[in-house]
Amino acid sequence: MPSGPPKLDGDAARLRRVLANLVANAIGHTPSGGSVRLAAQRTGSVIEVRVADTGAGIDPDLAGRVFERFVRAPGSKGSGLGLSIAKDIVEAHGGQIRIDSRPGEGTTVVLTLPLA
Repeated sequence: MPSGPPKLDGDAARLRRVLANLVANAIGHTPSGGSVRLAAQRTGSVIEVRVADTGAGIDPDLAGRVFERFVRAPGSKGSGLGLSIAKDIVEAHGGQIRIDSRPGEGTTVVLTLPLA
């Protein structure tokens, strides 16, 4: 960030947990030779963080439900709770989280959080 790291009001441990979960999911769903990218930018009074992977993407029927508890992709090794918990934490901090995904093209998770 050109002007230094942004200042957020919030629970640093929980926000780190969200970011760690998003990165772990991206790595876990990206094949060998693929890539995972993190980006952050300030937009007005929020910070936008993107975690993008070059994995298989999410089926459109499932993509709209990934933030629900216990929803898992076929073959997923997780419990189906990580993204639901991430959403709860982000929203508790006044932010939003969404997924952009297309099968065969990868997935991008975008979260926005208000600046202090």
